[in-house]
Amino acid sequence: MLDLFIPFPERVRWQMLRHAMDCGVDAKTLASRLGKPVRKIRALVMKPDQAVYISDIAEWFWAVDGSMLRFEMVPR
Repeated sequence: MLDLFIPFPERVRWQMLRHAMDCGVDAKTLASRLGKPVRKIRALVMKPDQAVYISDIAEWFWAVDGSMLRFEMVPR
């Protein structure tokens, strides 16, 4: 059996990026909505050494479509 473990920060980054793409919101639009440079928006989801805080996650999902990320517990 394959035991696949995705660390929490990478999983959150993937969910942030996927949600923005599913909603058709690009980095330039997010940057203008959040008042941040485009490079910071891209770094948030693409740079593995970039810290991701709960406030960043909340702002991201709110800027995309006014929603909040839902986490579900998955049994191992």
